[in-house]
Amino acid sequence: MADRGGDRPEDKRVVTLPFFKVLEDKTTHRYGTYDVAKRTTEVKIEPSAQVLPEPNQPATQYRELTTELTTDKGTGEFTLKYNGSRFTILPDDDAAMKLIVVGDETKNRALFEKALHVAFSQMGLEVADLDGVYIHFGKD
Repeated sequence: MADRGGDRPEDKRVVTLPFFKVLEDKTTHRYGTYDVAKRTTEVKIEPSAQVLPEPNQPATQYRELTTELTTDKGTGEFTLKYNGSRFTILPDDDAAMKLIVVGDETKNRALFEKALHVAFSQMGLEVADLDGVYIHFGKD
């Protein structure tokens, strides 16, 4: 895990992760690889020059949280899941599905940032815990 600035070491941590979208037919498509910067009050993702493979680590734990996420496009209810390697974002209502579809134009970066902030602040995850991030275009 690289530490790239910030006033305090715990204020900003950065890792590089692959991001994916999973369509209703369960096919997985790469959004790209992003640098994930965890700050105390927010998460920011920026495109990375690296290309990382899809993770294939076994599930070693399970955490789940249902929460509302809000972007400038609206608010929806989502289930956030973590299995010890993969972090998954699942829509729970029509408003959440609409946010995902509308956000696809910008590779859902705003939604990923909001969901990851919840993962770090409410689910107890750290950036080093993640090997890949997924968003589903259908209910699991």
